[in-house]
Amino acid sequence: MDLQIQASAQCLPHEEKLIRERHVLVAGCEACYRLFECGSHFLVEVRLGADCVRSDIGTSFSRAAHLYDLLVEGEVTPCTVQDILQDYALA
Repeated sequence: MDLQIQASAQCLPHEEKLIRERHVLVAGCEACYRLFECGSHFLVEVRLGADCVRSDIGTSFSRAAHLYDLLVEGEVTPCTVQDILQDYALA
């Protein structure tokens, strides 16, 4: 698998291209989910209030888009993103 947890691709913010963004109410707070393209890698960002996590989720767009959709549908919060991505990588 090409899934890399927390090993962010080396891209400057102006080199990142926002592909998708969704806002979802989670436990009464707005969570923001973003999928970025950064060179040949894809990054996912999950933000809830002041908490934010960004992770490199590999080089395959189809896998990155699928993972992004799963995170949004599952209303995953920043504190659990890494656990979810690790479980997905092991599956």
